[in-house]
Amino acid sequence: MEIDARIASGVYENAAEFLRETVETSLSAQRPDVERWLRDEVGPTYDAYKADPSRLMSEEEAFALVDQLVSAGSAKT
Repeated sequence: MEIDARIASGVYENAAEFLRETVETSLSAQRPDVERWLRDEVGPTYDAYKADPSRLMSEEEAFALVDQLVSAGSAKT
């Protein structure tokens, strides 16, 4: 498989790195704003999670935050 060969050769450290670069390259040709988002937000967020998975909020916490933000937005209108 292409991914395994690239990792074995040392070009990529793992499958996630290979896939991230592949997606970024593909999307950057189509939408520069998506490339910027992937590079500046998605990549660092994923790296921070991998470095410290305890920072990840639970599903319940995430939904509570979304509900709070929606309620706050609704109150303004």
